[in-house]
Amino acid sequence: MVQSILIGLVAVLGLCDYCSGTSMVQRPIVLGPLVGLILGDISQGVIIGASIELAFMGVMYIGGAVPVNALAGGVIATAIAIKSRAGIEAALALAMPVGALFSLVETAYYIGIQFILQKFDKACKEGNAKRIPQLHFLCFAIWSAFYFIITFVTVQLFQQPSRDCG
Repeated sequence: MVQSILIGLVAVLGLCDYCSGTSMVQRPIVLGPLVGLILGDISQGVIIGASIELAFMGVMYIGGAVPVNALAGGVIATAIAIKSRAGIEAALALAMPVGALFSLVETAYYIGIQFILQKFDKACKEGNAKRIPQLHFLCFAIWSAFYFIITFVTVQLFQQPSRDCG
């Protein structure tokens, strides 16, 4: 359970990258080794993170298109591949579908957050400058909670396969 919590926090750390001017901390090549460190196999974290990074290289937002989410795909696929000892192939096969599902969650978040965006307009019209940062932190907290909960639950529900043959 502690490992799942820490991996959820790694996903939130990757999300915090957007607060620091996009220094690319959210990339699988950075977060993969952190997941490996938490799970006790940093070398696999580095190898899997770098392999997933190659698959997601060049993925970016252009216009209104929402690309496959490299952050979530990388963290969750790396964690499951290391826990299952399935290797790079399994991580690569899992990263894209997980990233695509997270892109849908991201789109749902943007739709759902519209009621908060109206509060930004209201605060601006009222000249309430103190309310703007509060609303920004609220939006970030909600988004972080999505990342943490989904990552935590996914990694926690995944159990290492049994090695019993009989």
